[in-house]
Amino acid sequence: MKTPQALPLKTLLILSLLTACGPGDTASSEGNNWSLDDNKATMDMGMDSDLPDGGQGVESDMLEGSDMPLCGNGVVDDGEICDGNCPESSSVCPPPPADACTISVYSGSPETCDATCEFLQETRCTGDDGCCPEGCTFEEDSDCSEPPPNCGNGIIDDGETCDGDCPETITDCIPSTACELTELQGNADMCTSECVLTVIDTCISDDGCCPQGCTFNEDSDCEPPEPVCGNDIIEGNEACDGDCPMTEADCDDQNACTNDLIAGDASMCTAMCGSTPVTACSSGDGCCPQGCEGMDSDCDETDLCNQSIPTAPPYGPASIINMFALGDANTGFDIDNDGTVNNSLGGFIDTFGSNLGFSRANYNQTVDQLIQSGQLALLLEHESLTGLIGPQTYTINVLNGAPRCFAAPDPQGGNFYDVEAASYTPQGVPRTQLAPSTFSSMNQIAGTATSTSEFIFEFDLAGVILKLPVKGLRITADLNPVLSSLPSKGIALANGLLGGYLALDDMYSTINDFVIADCSCVSGPNMPLINVNGSNSTCNGGFNASSCGGSQIDQACATVIDNCSLLTGLFVTFTADINTQNPDTPCGSDCDAISVGFDFTAAGARILEETP
Repeated sequence: MKTPQALPLKTLLILSLLTACGPGDTASSEGNNWSLDDNKATMDMGMDSDLPDGGQGVESDMLEGSDMPLCGNGVVDDGEICDGNCPESSSVCPPPPADACTISVYSGSPETCDATCEFLQETRCTGDDGCCPEGCTFEEDSDCSEPPPNCGNGIIDDGETCDGDCPETITDCIPSTACELTELQGNADMCTSECVLTVIDTCISDDGCCPQGCTFNEDSDCEPPEPVCGNDIIEGNEACDGDCPMTEADCDDQNACTNDLIAGDASMCTAMCGSTPVTACSSGDGCCPQGCEGMDSDCDETDLCNQSIPTAPPYGPASIINMFALGDANTGFDIDNDGTVNNSLGGFIDTFGSNLGFSRANYNQTVDQLIQSGQLALLLEHESLTGLIGPQTYTINVLNGAPRCFAAPDPQGGNFYDVEAASYTPQGVPRTQLAPSTFSSMNQIAGTATSTSEFIFEFDLAGVILKLPVKGLRITADLNPVLSSLPSKGIALANGLLGGYLALDDMYSTINDFVIADCSCVSGPNMPLINVNGSNSTCNGGFNASSCGGSQIDQACATVIDNCSLLTGLFVTFTADINTQNPDTPCGSDCDAISVGFDFTAAGARILEETP
């Protein structure tokens, strides 16, 4: 077996967009996290100012358009073993360990950045070289020990542990109980092999062993105690103890669409509540079972809160997004028409996230928790869609919603939502409109945002929320006709894709507004932190955050000031891939925006009214 010598490796940490945090998290200019505020999915953009050479020593194969050579740039790039610290010859290789079976081998060249010193383990059975490799015998290699003279006579003589029945592999050592561990020691060829048993005496759950003296409370592998009904402790097969339901009234789940029931015996601590769904169409019971639309007055007159529903609501059928995930670099739209999909944000996280301790999976899991709790409710209103037969042209409005009487979206449809007033302009127009949108005869939905539409993403910068507009929004999805119906259920969607781009000017202007308004602890000239000009934006000099204290705002100010050069330099190099003035063509050196792409699915929904 070859064991490579450990060589130093430089890892460049540039920028982090981190997972959302819940309430109570404190801000910090150290480290980086994806996070969320109390109600919205957010992404944290933390910067690392502690980069070698001012952040210039980046991997050249990742800098688009760079003419810097790879081997010799002092950075270990992809495909290189060393760069600038390569061993020049075998004479500088360290000596092998004091083991005759280990030799030092030099390979490669400093000129090609693949020079390395390795230790090679001898495996050949060769006599008189001072080495007896594992598996070799005296008959094959004179350096190996000679078996005892009586080994092989079938009699266990002095110095032998076996003869004729020696265990040869660990599979020959079978423990007699679950609380025994076995180890093979010695050498069968030398008549010294034996199975050594070790008794487990530590209480560890789920290892299949209950050591002597352990109890069920310490080790789940031990037998549980006999339950005692009436001691107010749920034990063994008890379903309750001290709080057992006595009648069906104790099992009322406040859901008109379930039949409540009780099972078991409270006196035996086995009573438990259950329910079955209401399936009968019965007006006046507060429930509208699936398929009862038009036959049950509860379907037409009340929502899930038993509140009155307008007979002709002013909103179109809707979809509620029940899965929303940031995709990888291959998830998005080909915004610049170069034959490759664009998702610079997802690709950046996949490249650097593992070095910084976060991933897209972390972010997506946090967003899913917000969706399932009802804190994040993103609605797609299909305005002017008249039926589920294409082709049709209509408008999709993207709105923030608030659920009624429940949290998680019901995949079966019929979810009821109010719309937050902030979803509209002062003139009453939805802030995000995809028009025209189409519903094709193939049951596919597609749309492109109008030139004035913006989809607001909230980024958490060291605990301070920056609201950033994503433009050029596009959407595609497949209709799920089984879970869709008008008007009772709404529109269910599958295989959804949402994408667009974030202009650097918008991001920089938002950061400047924050610094000017909130960073009183920063000493410097009375001017914006960043000269805003897309990918050519630069940092103004003279800013100093050394006097900023430990408050959340102060730490956010320090993070922005300390990492300004990264925001306007390396971050642009690695992420900018769209030209806002001409997004439909490759941008080359004129990239001034960052592409984003998300996967989603949506359940059917109904919009009732605007939240005051």
